[in-house]
Amino acid sequence: MHLSPEDIGTLHGALLGAYPAIAGFDHMLKMPPIGKNREDIILESNGVTRPVIYEHVIHAAQAQNWLTDLIRGVLNAQDAHSPLHATLAPLLDRHAAEATQTLLKRLTCDGVAFANRDGLRDTLTEMLNVEGPRVLVLYNDGRRRHCGTSYSWYLVNVLAREKAKAERIYHDFDDFGDHSPTGLIDSLCLQMGFDPPDIGDDRPSDAQLAARYVLKFLGLFRNSDRTWWIVLDNAHRAHVPPETREMIAGIARKVSSGAMERVRLFVLGFDRRMSNLHANYSRQDSLRPLSRDHVQRFVEDVRSRYNALGDYADVDAALEDLLADVDFDAPDLEKLQIFSDKLGRLIPRAPR
Repeated sequence: MHLSPEDIGTLHGALLGAYPAIAGFDHMLKMPPIGKNREDIILESNGVTRPVIYEHVIHAAQAQNWLTDLIRGVLNAQDAHSPLHATLAPLLDRHAAEATQTLLKRLTCDGVAFANRDGLRDTLTEMLNVEGPRVLVLYNDGRRRHCGTSYSWYLVNVLAREKAKAERIYHDFDDFGDHSPTGLIDSLCLQMGFDPPDIGDDRPSDAQLAARYVLKFLGLFRNSDRTWWIVLDNAHRAHVPPETREMIAGIARKVSSGAMERVRLFVLGFDRRMSNLHANYSRQDSLRPLSRDHVQRFVEDVRSRYNALGDYADVDAALEDLLADVDFDAPDLEKLQIFSDKLGRLIPRAPR
């Protein structure tokens, strides 16, 4: 959510009227949906006047993407007949349609800088629609170790939390030791609060086992009134057995049939493009590494939006430093993390 200077003035005036004492304001910040301490937002506020504190908090909320929570927190703390509802509710209404687009134009999400994810952002916007795609598969041939699947997960997670209000279930095949069909289903059911499905005591073949698990697992959603976003990360790894991959493909085929209205499946890393997915309810794309062009566009976006590039004099100076020690064709995870942190620091922080 991004407010115009006029809207920021309206919000600032509302805060001054609603909170003549800073203690009440601090209490509101600590309550849901905000849950923050002012001392963590403004590191040094001794001697700072109340109007300036409120102004700094508003700018921090806008820069860190929790402005909607701030407005809702203020409204939640007011009596139902408070005139603040008439003042602030229109801000939420006016920016509701813009909110998704604003999110998808963010340069950072949850502190992670995003470049080269325009296609993913567009697809996620489609998946918010009831009649939109229900399955997203990002596939990779497995030769590239760090191809950006978990990087994509950050964006999926933020969108599910802020826009879809969905239950997010995440399984990373790099973090779990049991990669069998049983291990995957047990992990998902544990997170969802479901008992794992009973498939009987007989010993079916791997293919039969996978097919049986697909039907039993998806049957758990029949009576659920919640929306579920299931994210499977790094399924392209060599340590994921063929029968587990086949089960994932079976789940994807079933969800893409359109029968599972409340389920969205994200396979962030598969060893191939999946076959037999319903075109209307699925999207597939190959994972591509970052390149110098992607980074340059990101840096230029920062420069255009904020008219600043941190400690760098210009775009060329920023690119020279950012790319000095990064090989996107054979990336080193530690160097990628340093690179990502540097990208994030290009974004100006709110005044403190």
